[in-house]
Amino acid sequence: MAGINELVEYVATKTTNNKKISKKDIKEIIHTTMEGVKELVAKDDKLAIIDFGSFEKQNYNGINPKTKEPIKTKIIKFKPSQKFKEKIKK
Repeated sequence: MAGINELVEYVATKTTNNKKISKKDIKEIIHTTMEGVKELVAKDDKLAIIDFGSFEKQNYNGINPKTKEPIKTKIIKFKPSQKFKEKIKK
């Protein structure tokens, strides 16, 4: 499984040709982007990123497995874009 360090390395190899962007700065940009995704979904219930996908907050009615009581909560669903799906299929 890939993690943040692999993502930083990927971004560094794709973007830093002849530029002075440190891996530390790239990591900070990625963390800030992820925080932005969380904040925007929390605020607006949905965030769409063209050619990537969309995040949507939805109500969910479930059951507490211990008490068997019904519970209401929120879940986040990710729907990949068509381009994302095509890339994964390769």
